[in-house]
Amino acid sequence: MGLTSRGPDRGTPQDLLRFVRGHWTIENNVHWVRDTAWREDASKIHTAAAPPIMANLRNAV
Repeated sequence: MGLTSRGPDRGTPQDLLRFVRGHWTIENNVHWVRDTAWREDASKIHTAAAPPIMANLRNAV
């Protein structure tokens, strides 16, 4: 289920479905790399500013 401000004059339900699926394809691919290649979920870094710094470094790579 989703919520949008787009009216029916700005696209069909199929257009909206394509947009949502495309968004999640990108999200899933990015998170897959971060979770498998970078093992971000297994990180032991939990203090001070280190977690956001490491996330920014991973994003830059």
